Amino acid sequence: MNTIYITGHRNPDMDSVTAAVSYAYLKNKTDRENNYVPVRCGHMNAATKKFFETEHLTPPIHLRDAFIHINKIYTPVKTYIDVNDPIYKITSMFQSPKMRTSIIPVFEGGKYYSLLSVDAISRWFLKENHGTHRPLYNFRLDTWENILGGSFIKKTSDETLTASIMVAAMDVDRFEEKLMRVASKGIGIVVIMSARKEYLDIAIKHNVSAIVIVGSKKNEIAKLDFKKFKGSVFHSNLDTAETIRLLRLSCSIKSVLTEDYPKIHDNELFDEVRKTITQSELRGFPVFNADEEFLGYVSRRNFLEKPVMKFILVDHNESEQSIPGIEETTILEIVDHHRIAMQKTKHPIYVFAEPLGSTNTIIYQLYKRWHVHIPYDIAKVMLAGILTDTVALRSPTTTIQDKKAVEKLLEIVGTNLETISAKLFSGADSLNNLDARKTILSDFKQYDEKGVTFGIGQCEVSSLREISEDTIQRFKTTLEDVSAGRGLQWSMLLITDMLSSSSILLSSKNPKADELPWEKIGSYVYDLPEVLSRKKQLLPEVLKVLGE
Repeated sequence: MNTIYITGHRNPDMDSVTAAVSYAYLKNKTDRENNYVPVRCGHMNAATKKFFETEHLTPPIHLRDAFIHINKIYTPVKTYIDVNDPIYKITSMFQSPKMRTSIIPVFEGGKYYSLLSVDAISRWFLKENHGTHRPLYNFRLDTWENILGGSFIKKTSDETLTASIMVAAMDVDRFEEKLMRVASKGIGIVVIMSARKEYLDIAIKHNVSAIVIVGSKKNEIAKLDFKKFKGSVFHSNLDTAETIRLLRLSCSIKSVLTEDYPKIHDNELFDEVRKTITQSELRGFPVFNADEEFLGYVSRRNFLEKPVMKFILVDHNESEQSIPGIEETTILEIVDHHRIAMQKTKHPIYVFAEPLGSTNTIIYQLYKRWHVHIPYDIAKVMLAGILTDTVALRSPTTTIQDKKAVEKLLEIVGTNLETISAKLFSGADSLNNLDARKTILSDFKQYDEKGVTFGIGQCEVSSLREISEDTIQRFKTTLEDVSAGRGLQWSMLLITDMLSSSSILLSSKNPKADELPWEKIGSYVYDLPEVLSRKKQLLPEVLKVLGE
């Protein structure tokens, strides 16, 4: 089942957030083959956050961007091996047809230790078969019975043993000469021999590390005396060649681990890690989360094809207003009530766009088209979106369709317009308590019209009368900073008191501001009675003065 994300614009307002929720519910009812998930690409304003909290509703999850991160493609831990397991175990695992990876995680005591690749195993076999030296092995004695199929005649308390292998398959004098030469280098020796007393005496004399007896019957072994021998004695049921082969494979996995794997984190970008891994000789990297917990690994196989996220856009249609990285995704649908300035799409898509007061009104009509019942909670969500965007149906953007949708939704919720409107708009904060930059940019739209680049933000407050002169000056200074930082020629903030249906406008320094048709009540501060809509009331006047 594919996951399809439904998102509103950056700096989401009530209509944007609730539209994602209401449309995701509709899509999950009408399309059982996909999973539709409502998300938001920014922090909710105070009124929207309060609405979801007081109504005990779950808001959309916060998705910071639409780029592909490692958390979308890594291989989780399903199979792993312990650092003390024998090499024999890993060779058996790689022989399984279910083993479709060239990397396996290695743990120690239940915690991540390293990664083991087929390259490391190959290098180990090549190195230990190289003829210029006698290789040393880190044996795990507790694995010999399972791997070789024999039994211990005598066993020391040591579980591990570092030694070379020597076969007593030469005359006695030559054997002792070779054994002495190796022992003089301080190297431990595991001697493979038949049950012959003369060889045993030499092994005991030179205090070898362990003796493995092959090709002998138990009655022959019973004639030998191991009392003076301090090491372990093992009886193998296999022939010499097989005993040597499997003894090598009884070494611990730690013997094979030679590579130092740099860790990556699950929030790193696909493209960056792919670049790193292609420039590395390693087959993959371990993946950790922000708490440094091991999650799994990525190998070259994970980067053969880049995943593409799928989105439906609500309450906007421009990539500049959408989630960062939207250009790399597949857009399936757009549901919006704003002007159309959308990016080119790769394939034909559904576009539901009408000049209504709210995106939720369009979604309400889609519920009607699909004959889907609107449950109580979804009705509350849709009402919140429509009423805040139309200022309780008082905004000039309000249409007859908005009013009809609200009438039906009020019936489902079982309340009246006055009660729910008062509840919604009481959530606005005092401007004096808000961070200026965050407030300006929380619902800030940029335009490039008439050869001028400008931006208009809008916020809702509980009362215009409570705004202090210090707050006005603080916000005007921040507007200048926003203009400079974004390379804009003009920035404005429309501060709206929903209950009194009026606004004031703050402006950065621009002579065109004084040409606007409203009373100037301060330096670059204007009184806008009965102005509630940025789109229908403020923007047309701004474009008019820019065209003059």
